[in-house]
Formats: sequence, structure tokens, C-alpha cells
Amino acid sequence: MINQVLTKMSKLARRITPAAPCLLLWLSMLYYLGLASNSYASSTKIAPQSIANIVAIVNKEIITNTELDHGVTNLQQKLYQQNLPIPSTTVMRRQVLNDLIADKLQLDLAKQNGLSISDQELNSLITKIAMSNHLSITALFQQLAEAGINASDYRHDLRNSLLFSRLQQQIL
Repeated sequence: MINQVLTKMSKLARRITPAAPCLLLWLSMLYYLGLASNSYASSTKIAPQSIANIVAIVNKEIITNTELDHGVTNLQQKLYQQNLPIPSTTVMRRQVLNDLIADKLQLDLAKQNGLSISDQELNSLITKIAMSNHLSITALFQQLAEAGINASDYRHDLRNSLLFSRLQQQIL
């Protein structure tokens, strides 16, 4: 029965609407309370001790509380650096969760369409970014570190941005 609910959730997630994040969160709470089957947890490679950390499930992909907290921290840093007002934690968590859900949906769609970004393409883009800022790659990553941006997070976000751009081009 719960697998049917999770299947319906996946279908709803594909057609994201303003209500869908709430539904996803509600269904995630069902999962947290133990109403989901163990077979679903094993099929999505979720360790039993980490189930309490799940805040949403999007097309069999999980969003953890750790990811959400990391996104909120990043958003707070960006707003602070830009001297913009920082909204309440609740507002930021809701926005970051919506963004993470949208990202998971776009990544899934890109995967379904056979899109990917190779390490060579990513490295080439990083080189271009460094050159356009008159920096070496080492200096670029040093400046990012000074700004509180982890190199692996930067590479991950850049790869996803490029992938999202390709997905949008393909759709148009």
C-alpha cells in the first residue's frame, strides 16, 4: 500500500505545483513514522538509521535534513555577503526545500534525456571562469575558499548549472 502512495508521490513530483512540496513533506513524514516498507528503503539505498534525516523524497531520490541545513547556511551566507535582509529560518528552509526539489526533478529529467557533463567539460569551464577573472585555477579556488565556498560544492553546483542550461536548451 505504501509503495502505491510513494508511486503516486513520484508522479506528483513530476508535475510540481505549489502544493506538491507540502505533499512530498507529508509523505516523507509517513515514511519517517515507519509506514513505508523496508523494501522501498533498500531499493533507494537508505540506511535504517538515516530515515529520520529524510525531509522529502522526489522520484526515489531523497533530500536529507543535512542537505537542507547546508542549503540554508549557503543562502544565509549569500544574503549576508550581499547585505540583504535575512528572512526567518522557516521561510529560508521552505525556499531551500523547494529549490532542492526542483533541482532533483531537473536532474532526473536530464538523466532521462541522456544529458551529462563530463569532468573534462567541467574542468574546461572552470579554466574559462578563472581566465575571465584573470586568475589561475588555484587562485580561483583560493578565493572561493576565502568566501566560504568549498571546491567540491562549487564543482557540483557548476556541473548542475551547466546541466540545467543544457536541459533548458533541449526543451526549447
